[in-house]
Amino acid sequence: MVAEGTWFRMNVGRSNQADPKWILPFLCHRGHVTREAIGQIRILDRETRFEVASHMAERFAIAAAKPGQDDAHI
Repeated sequence: MVAEGTWFRMNVGRSNQADPKWILPFLCHRGHVTREAIGQIRILDRETRFEVASHMAERFAIAAAKPGQDDAHI
């Protein structure tokens, strides 16, 4: 559990079949963090909001800004 975190969002939601089963591994891989760094995940209709531990937020933001080949649209 993340005690205090920084909130981010991504442009996929329920309308894009967003599901925690693939979102959590995606965030860890894309952001170069472990599961422990991810806090709450809120899946909305058109976007997903998620929390990253404050001490990992800058690292996550830098890594996540670089799109992957298969998921550049996210």
